[in-house]
Formats: sequence, structure tokens, C-alpha cells
Amino acid sequence: MQYDAKSGEWVAEGAIRVDQYPGYFAALKEGRTIAAPDAASHPATREFAKDYLPQHGVVSLLDAVIRIGGGVAGAVC
Repeated sequence: MQYDAKSGEWVAEGAIRVDQYPGYFAALKEGRTIAAPDAASHPATREFAKDYLPQHGVVSLLDAVIRIGGGVAGAVC
């Protein structure tokens, strides 16, 4: 879910694909927390700069990996 500040509503977000953003998913797979105050220039998130960031009005990202059984199960973004 994503909060839309313009409408004041939470909006369901579509999935992002590994083939679209391989650097981002590689960073998550390594289990790293991604703190990107400038997401357009951060090494793990700059792939989003062309479409995802401007489309959603995102400037900064903070993504924390969720681990289950010693492996990466997902991320909270």
C-alpha cells in the first residue's frame, strides 16, 4: 500500500519485477537495508529514477529486509 498525499487515500501498489530492477533486488538479496535519501542517485535504487520514482512522486527510500529461516523473505519499504 502507498499513501497518496494528493487524495489522502492509501492505494494498492502493483508488484515490481526483478528483471526491471536487478540492482535493487541484488542489494536486497544480500540482506542489506537500503537507506536512500536521494533515491535517484543511490546505487541500489537509481534504476527507479527513470519511471518509478517520478511516477509515484518518491524522492527517498528506506527498505528493510525481512529474514525468515536465515534467508531473505521480503522487504518493508
